[in-house]
Amino acid sequence: MKKLSVLIALILCVTIGGVYATWNYAQGTVTARTKFFDAGTIITDKVVTTDKGNITIDTTNLKITIHDEDNDLRGEMKIEGYVTVTFTPNQGADSTVAANGVKLQYVLGTTNNYVYENNAIFAVTTTAQNLGNVNGSITISASDLAALIELNDLYLPTAEDYDAFKLALHSGAISITVSEATA
Repeated sequence: MKKLSVLIALILCVTIGGVYATWNYAQGTVTARTKFFDAGTIITDKVVTTDKGNITIDTTNLKITIHDEDNDLRGEMKIEGYVTVTFTPNQGADSTVAANGVKLQYVLGTTNNYVYENNAIFAVTTTAQNLGNVNGSITISASDLAALIELNDLYLPTAEDYDAFKLALHSGAISITVSEATA
């Protein structure tokens, strides 16, 4: 009987315990949540990999001639033609640059070795000259350049002097540097 009582007690526990057991399923609606990206919203660094544009200088139409026009064995200078300066905006340049170009300037100079008998061959004005806003091509005239380049006193009384001067003339150069104006 003792065994029977234990068996009845066990059956009673299983029956009563089964009534309270349930099967749970997650079938309800999902609760909406909001999270802001404040800490996670970033923009990658700006990288400027190219210039806003390119400058090209074409001097093929410029000719500087030193001659003896009045047969006194003294050199005179004649400048003919022009220099073409072109600014081309690069892809990715600001819309203002793409539409209007940039303000350019040019500066003349000479190489250090541009001397004859220990004197500079040319006196060159090295002050920056304004070209204004350039988008496309612009020319610098011979007369504009002649106002900035002066042939220093040149006397070549002999053929040997002429040869020495010609060698010195081709040993250096006048330069033109075009850049974006700073002001």
